Amino acid sequence: AARLGPVLVQTNGRLLATKGLLERLCRAGLGAIEVSLAGAKAALHAWHTGTEVGFGEATQGLKAAIASGVPTSVSSVVTRSSYRHLSALVEAASRLGAGAVHLALARPYGRARAAVQRIVPPASLVQESVQAALLHARRRRLPTFVSGMPLCLLRGFEESALELHYPAAEPGREHLPPCEACTLRAHCPGLPAGLPGALDLPSLSPEHRDLGDALARARQRWAEAARLFAGLGAVPAHPAPGAGPAAGSC
Repeated sequence: AARLGPVLVQTNGRLLATKGLLERLCRAGLGAIEVSLAGAKAALHAWHTGTEVGFGEATQGLKAAIASGVPTSVSSVVTRSSYRHLSALVEAASRLGAGAVHLALARPYGRARAAVQRIVPPASLVQESVQAALLHARRRRLPTFVSGMPLCLLRGFEESALELHYPAAEPGREHLPPCEACTLRAHCPGLPAGLPGALDLPSLSPEHRDLGDALARARQRWAEAARLFAGLGAVPAHPAPGAGPAAGSC
């Protein structure tokens, strides 16, 4: 794997504190780690993951990764049960020393498809909590990004939208009628297709402006943090055969 460039790993983090594991991963070409946490408290994490010991193991793994010097970030899926606790998650990530945070609005895929109304929140429902978390992250100087949130609901925080860094729309998403006249539509993720949009409809308002400075700020922040996110940065150039681990591997 090391010959292909730095390997970026998304994980629940539960085994990262295992003695010798990070060293072996680094020798194999590990470039960065993204640890998934459902919240900043054990009970919230356990409710989402179904294991009572997962939170303690994940946080110990996160600490081990950070202590090893591997670029490490935290990701969290924003659900109907977790959205009120996003600022606490950002604070926990900051205190632990994570390099960045990724807040991903839950999508109706996998297990969530069978319980959409219980798991997947309307974007308008989580707007206030997401913006509060982004403001807290800004004060902590912790790069924090959001995916799955319509740009009109991120006014003042547009540079945090991961979708600004994707040239193509994500499959399985759609724009509602108010989006037709919006000048930000080309960059906006819209909403998950097939979900009732009635709850979000009153909150969506077409924007008649360009992103201007927000795009410049987004590019700068992404340049600083892209290597922390598994699968989200530019694909690194492959080193020559036999060149050994790519630069940036731990």
